[in-house]
Amino acid sequence: VAAYRLLSRFYLAEKLLKQLDALDWVGVQREQELDEPSSPSPSDGGITDSLRALPKRLVEQAHASTLPAEVVMSTESLGVMLAWKLVLDFRLRCSTRLQGNLSTFLRQRSLLPPLLSITFAHIDAAWDELSSVGAGTALNDMPDLGRLNDEEHSAGTMTHLSGHLFYSCVQSFPALVRLWYNDLDRGTANKVEKFASEVMSPLLLAREISVIQEASLDEEELSVRGSTKTREITAAYTKDDAVLEIVLRVPPAYPLRAVEVDGTRRVGVSEGKWKKWALSMRTLLDYKDGSLLDAVLLWKSNVDQVFEGVEECPICYTVIHLVNNTLPRLSCHTCRNKFHSACLYKWFHTSNKSTCPLCQSPWYT
Repeated sequence: VAAYRLLSRFYLAEKLLKQLDALDWVGVQREQELDEPSSPSPSDGGITDSLRALPKRLVEQAHASTLPAEVVMSTESLGVMLAWKLVLDFRLRCSTRLQGNLSTFLRQRSLLPPLLSITFAHIDAAWDELSSVGAGTALNDMPDLGRLNDEEHSAGTMTHLSGHLFYSCVQSFPALVRLWYNDLDRGTANKVEKFASEVMSPLLLAREISVIQEASLDEEELSVRGSTKTREITAAYTKDDAVLEIVLRVPPAYPLRAVEVDGTRRVGVSEGKWKKWALSMRTLLDYKDGSLLDAVLLWKSNVDQVFEGVEECPICYTVIHLVNNTLPRLSCHTCRNKFHSACLYKWFHTSNKSTCPLCQSPWYT
């Protein structure tokens, strides 16, 4: 506990995060070479590797010490949970790109499922303890770790910590939590879905709507409203006499179940273009840990670019790249189609070709 408190408050963490963000370009150097060739300083290599390894070391340490789900209370399980708390806190303070890198790392190494299984086992075994605290407090707030020394309250504090970690994972890595849920046996999956529907999802939806309202999206062209009763987020985009509108319908067991994207008003938008927009929003929500606000902003960006005459990338079928938020800028000298640099790099890498994905002409800059 003392080590956790020290690491969570260490002032160098802020400096470290700034260094990570400043060096973020180095990690995607090969991708950027297609656009603006540059080379990192040789002296940066060791620093970059060391900094990027920090969250991985924390995650691997937590994973290496994971315990069977039936463990109720031990110093080791407490250490594992506090290590994960540091990882989750680190993720919240990272740039969007670093958050994506951490999510990819967790998915590739299957590191999150053991934590989810352990924490939910605590929740399932002692839900009355959490209920006595209150669902909102139990899930949103970190418990008082000093109560661990009190024999009367130690078990309840451990359950409270488990609830907080489980909810934090759902907030930070909804796509990975959904993968874990889909692999559960039917009995456990039913328990998790009931917990999500009755306790977790209402809190998440209220939080998402609050974030949308605080973002002050209502402007001359865009208006957004949300309702916890209907479980819907409605966004309307007005341009001259044209009105485009989408509705995001949130299922009771969100985010274990996918959000439905419905284009209720899309006059002037072809069926093909709408399907591409809907696919990009579902991809963001289902696989990229995107929030409901992120989905609305992605839709708005696509609509903005259409009104400005920008065509979508022929590879990913979106105007705004889902990861780095760039426009299609790299143009084929033969067919004149434009692509995202990241999409084109991926095409070159997977196809083992250096040709235009559409006309197959040799690509040159």
